Amino acid sequence: MESLHVFYEDVENMYMFITLAAQRVDQLYRGARPRVKPLTPDEKPTVLAMREVLAGKVRYETPPSLPRPIMKEQSMNVSFM
Repeated sequence: MESLHVFYEDVENMYMFITLAAQRVDQLYRGARPRVKPLTPDEKPTVLAMREVLAGKVRYETPPSLPRPIMKEQSMNVSFM
């Protein structure tokens, strides 16, 4: 079986990859059908989910970035005693 580091070579955002794979593992454990063909009959859902994410079979959307709040000059005045 391949070492898991092979999975990480093509990953841009490790946090996003792990989050997507974890959510997909949960779906697989609840009975979702695999979106890629298992390499072996006993392939673990964690490995299967990682392969699905890398194959682009797991769709996701990222929320738009929120603008940073602009602080008013008055709220920046701080006095120390």
